[in-house]
Amino acid sequence: MTKFVEFGDTIHGAHVDSRSRKFEWKGLKPNPYTNEMMTLYEGDRNSFAEVIKECSEENKVCEEAKSFHSELGDCIEADAISLYIRTKRKIKQTVKEGVSGRHGSIFLCPRDYTISTIKTPLPNLVKALEEKRLFINRNNSKEEK
Repeated sequence: MTKFVEFGDTIHGAHVDSRSRKFEWKGLKPNPYTNEMMTLYEGDRNSFAEVIKECSEENKVCEEAKSFHSELGDCIEADAISLYIRTKRKIKQTVKEGVSGRHGSIFLCPRDYTISTIKTPLPNLVKALEEKRLFINRNNSKEEK
């Protein structure tokens, strides 16, 4: 049950719930990891995805899939994410108002195997992590003197 926020972090599962302020359906595209034709959605503006049901061993056949995060409760949070869903149809989108502060969110809850990757991390979070690293490095250099 971990939150991932770095560029390229990927989760996959038999059931992955996601939300974003804006989802765009991009059609059937080949998945870059498995080369399988999957439906692609791109979430933009404060996107979130969480593994609700872990995937079986048969979905971990490709070499890259072994490095994906797939434990129950693992989630990614970013400015933009991509969702590859193993289905041929569009997924029903549910809109709820007031979920993220003043803004509404669109929820996608596919019941199919899904791979989700961070395309653009949250800029404020990246800035905060860099400042924390600089602060830790500065303290370590002071201790060495």
